[in-house]
Amino acid sequence: MAPALSAAELQRQYRAKRDADLERRARPFWVVRPTESDRKTCLCKIHENTEFLASTLYKCGLLSTKNLEQLADAIVCNLDSKACAYGECDACSTTAVSTLRHAPNNMITFFQWATETSTSGEEKKSIITVKKELTKSEDEVVEEFQERMVKFRKHLFNIRWQYKAYRKLRKSPEP
Repeated sequence: MAPALSAAELQRQYRAKRDADLERRARPFWVVRPTESDRKTCLCKIHENTEFLASTLYKCGLLSTKNLEQLADAIVCNLDSKACAYGECDACSTTAVSTLRHAPNNMITFFQWATETSTSGEEKKSIITVKKELTKSEDEVVEEFQERMVKFRKHLFNIRWQYKAYRKLRKSPEP
C-alpha cells in the first residue's frame, strides 16, 4: 500500500503534471526539447567552415571520414599535449591529414561562412555573416583544408582543455 501523501504534496504533484501537460500541448510540433547531444558542439566559424570542407572532401572520396575530431586526433602524437596541438612538437609540426588519393584539378563547390560589410543608406554600415557558395579545384580545397586543420587542432585542444578544467572545478569546488 502506498504511503499517504499530505495535501500539499498531492497539490504539488498535480501542478507539476498539469504544467507539463499544458506546456506539451501548447508547444508547436516543430519545437523540440534540446538534448545533451545538442549541446556538445561548437558552432563557431572555425568549426563550421572546417566541417564544410571535410564534408566536401569526404563526398569527393578524398577523406576516409568527415569527423573532424578523428581527423585532428590523427595528426597529433599526444591528445593531451599543448605542444602537439600547437605544432610545437617536432613530430606534430609537419603532420597533415592523409588523403585517400591525389587531388586532381576537378572543380568542386562547397559552402563557407564569411563576414561581409553591408551598407544601407549613406551612414549605416553593418557587418553580417553569410553562407557563401565557393568553387575551387580539389587540390586548392585540400590545401586550404590542411591549413585549417592546423588551426582546428589548436581550437579543439582549447575546447577539450576548458571542458576538463570546468568539470574539475564543478566536481571539487573550493570553499
